[in-house]
Amino acid sequence: MTTSNIDDTREMNMKEMTAAALAEADGAPAEAMPEQMVSLANIKVAPNPRGTPSAKDVADLAESIRRHGLLHAVVVQTGAGKGEFSLIAGQRRFLAVRLLAEKYPTDARWKTIRASVQDHHKGARVKVVQAVENLKRQDLTLAETVTLMMVLRDDEQMTDEQIANDVGYSKGTVQKYLRIGDAPLWLRGYASSVEVSVPVLDDEGEPKIVNGAKEFATKRVPGFAFSDLVELVAFYRDLDKWDHEQQKKNTGHRAKAEPETTRIAKKFATSGTTGDRLKAGLKAKLAEIKGAAAAPPPERAEKKAYEITTERISIDLKSVKPLTVEEQLMFKPMLAEALHRLGYGNVSLEPKTPK
Repeated sequence: MTTSNIDDTREMNMKEMTAAALAEADGAPAEAMPEQMVSLANIKVAPNPRGTPSAKDVADLAESIRRHGLLHAVVVQTGAGKGEFSLIAGQRRFLAVRLLAEKYPTDARWKTIRASVQDHHKGARVKVVQAVENLKRQDLTLAETVTLMMVLRDDEQMTDEQIANDVGYSKGTVQKYLRIGDAPLWLRGYASSVEVSVPVLDDEGEPKIVNGAKEFATKRVPGFAFSDLVELVAFYRDLDKWDHEQQKKNTGHRAKAEPETTRIAKKFATSGTTGDRLKAGLKAKLAEIKGAAAAPPPERAEKKAYEITTERISIDLKSVKPLTVEEQLMFKPMLAEALHRLGYGNVSLEPKTPK
């Protein structure tokens, strides 16, 4: 280590050391494994379920490692060939050291990296280790957590209970995450953001009017928190099940699950209303939709074959039946007046003698 690096280390206070450790801890191993220095060229990077870190994150970590050294070893698994390894955990640290090797090609310190070595003959599964280590982090987004849970269940065939035991969550919490993962893609997307329509404002902050109507624009607002998205998914699942039950009755029912969930999600995302008010709103909407469908259709007023007022005579010639003598006598003066105004001469209107 050069004198400059020694001085840097001595001058670094406890706050800097803690910050460096937190920045680097992207999947530190939970249990001790044999460590050794491994050549970067011999490490194969497997795809990480969380995705590839940004170039800025890698560059920032590289600078921290250059100043303070590597505080946590990466985790690798021995490969099939001698001297070959697969990276399991610590992708950001590996990429940061590799960046230093590219930036300082003559510095031997960055040719190798300290690694905890796991024997592949013990049956370790790369995706499981990566996913579990990532799920133990505190900075995962809701969307990332859901994706990692799905990796463990679908790719690794782990049960809800096994996932819960490995990541330290309750079984019920794991099942809620997985229900979000099983929701349609558009609904899962609400974990990240919601696209809403908002009125366009003029220079004075008033709604802009175009052709007599308010002008609207679309924008994305922050998505829902875990507990709120769980409620939205439950609302969708309940309504989707009800849709299928109604459609089996051949009543011409139009599915409501997607449009109603979308509409109410946009409404609450725009207003910023969450928690108990969102839960109450979803419950009320569900009762309203089901209640309206269960209510009997309004009775139609029976259409009369004829109608007489002081100003109008209305007769439905297709449905009118022979009038009674009393009805004929009631019609006579009105019909006579109507025909007279239309230019007819004397018209004899005598009731038909009943047989």
